[in-house]
Amino acid sequence: TINHLRRARGPLVLPGFSVVSVGSGTMSTPSSLAFEPNDVGHNCETVFGAPQGASARCLHHKRKAEHRVRAPMGRRWRKQRKRWKRWKLRARRRFRAAMIRRRRKRERRDRSASMALPKSFLEIEARVHAGTLSLTFVGGVPRGGTTATEKFLFETLGFDGNFNQPGLLAPPSPSFARPPRVEYVWDRLLAKVRVLEAAVTAEVPSPAAPTTVVIKETLNCVASAREAELFLRLGLPTIVVVRNPWLQLESRLACILARVEDGALTQFGVNPETITPATFTIGGDPVFHLDADLAHLDLSLSAAASLWVQHTRYMKAMRDYSSLGPGFVRLSALHPIFEDPMCQHHIWSGYADAHPGVITDDDIRTWVGTRLIDFATLPMSLARALFEWDIGWVGVQRFIDVVSPAGRPIPSAAAPKRAATSPRPQPRLCFVDFHDMCTAPNVLAAEIARQTALTSTPHRIGTYDFDLCSEGPSWEQWYLKSCDWDVLAAATAKTVLRPSQRRPLTPERFPTFLADHFAEMALVYVAAIRRPEYICATAAMAMTATGVPVDPIYAYARAGPRERMALRRDAVEFQAYYDALDAAR
Repeated sequence: TINHLRRARGPLVLPGFSVVSVGSGTMSTPSSLAFEPNDVGHNCETVFGAPQGASARCLHHKRKAEHRVRAPMGRRWRKQRKRWKRWKLRARRRFRAAMIRRRRKRERRDRSASMALPKSFLEIEARVHAGTLSLTFVGGVPRGGTTATEKFLFETLGFDGNFNQPGLLAPPSPSFARPPRVEYVWDRLLAKVRVLEAAVTAEVPSPAAPTTVVIKETLNCVASAREAELFLRLGLPTIVVVRNPWLQLESRLACILARVEDGALTQFGVNPETITPATFTIGGDPVFHLDADLAHLDLSLSAAASLWVQHTRYMKAMRDYSSLGPGFVRLSALHPIFEDPMCQHHIWSGYADAHPGVITDDDIRTWVGTRLIDFATLPMSLARALFEWDIGWVGVQRFIDVVSPAGRPIPSAAAPKRAATSPRPQPRLCFVDFHDMCTAPNVLAAEIARQTALTSTPHRIGTYDFDLCSEGPSWEQWYLKSCDWDVLAAATAKTVLRPSQRRPLTPERFPTFLADHFAEMALVYVAAIRRPEYICATAAMAMTATGVPVDPIYAYARAGPRERMALRRDAVEFQAYYDALDAAR
């Protein structure tokens, strides 16, 4: 009753009470008893009819009220503050315990899925430990120069063979217990190794040196900690390639749009010959803003180039992607890798940890296992997580966390050797910026070889050329055509790396929904170039005729305070990017 009275906002009438005497006066027998809370919080005051003298209180609360009158006011507030602090401490402990339980549960799931290692991986591991096989891993952001770096190192350091994008079109896993995606990747790699070993043996009957293979994979395709753990287990020389985030983002947006033009999404009803940019939606979200300027579209040319092709080519020519709407987030999620349940769980759980409250555990349990054909029904928060992973920088950060936990630097080849009792070899890690790779490629190739303990040897297979590892029309739709590698990766073409002459786009030329992602891209980029394993070119940066760097973002990320002030004065259109880089420092 007291609790009810404390929450009361007026008189409460409780029926069923009989005649009561107060003091020396006798009152008539009412059919109900009125309780009215007073204004100081002592809610046992009972008033029967009109009050006679002082209000009637029970003896206990009367003494309590007298005690409160005598006690100083500050003491009560101190007690209340102590109660609040204890409650906050308990809540914080409960939250931490819940996060630890969730992390341990996820780790147990990953460990249980990786207990049965693929037989192909075990065979490759045996070859590596026996010294008959040497693997080098090149990873990085998509559209960040990883394939060009792989091809240049293949030609410069004399690898016997290469393996390009082994996990791009790996089949999705039906469950957590049996992941065929990992088996598919390592089965393909083992088949490639066997072919190269046979070719080397044919050229050199008793080879003294191991068979050398360079493997390249964009880190948005190494889609779980378990997959990165297998590369870590081998202790490979690992080269992580990064690039100016905003140049990479522009190229990535064009690459995603090219999937539609090349017909890779036709199986999901996204046909470039029939869709109209003004009305095209996915899950009710428009791919292009309803108020986008489409005056350049010409219906008379639709026979030669559809309206979709006309608009996407116009955006690439004008370097303006501001017309993209929220439906583009769902469009980018239509990628074969995102149909794998383990990849979905890994991406969404990591996004939930980085953005508390946006994705819940119930959301992950509900939507894990969703097929690509049903992605139009995904909540926008889950589609956004897949989109940011597809851009590439989240995968780089996750790979760094796995290879080098808690930001601890990995020792290079020049560091003292580890003890023989260590359970696994450490990868020899180095970071390079693609701008540096293009500015001084030979210098960086020599430094990469020194830091990762690679040896430059001539090709032992005379007829072997750089292999794209194409798997047919589907692979070419998803990778070859959209990345323009049908010209660059020709067998007769020699890789020539030159610095890009393009300046980054200004913020208003990017979609508005990407503004929140700028800070995360800058954070990963700055963290990569500030690591002790980062290799920087010693050559001077390319400058324009006015003395301003061609790539002001590259210059600003490495400049001192005075140089940064000068760059802010000379390139005011990049203030938002500079602010993101300063915040990442």
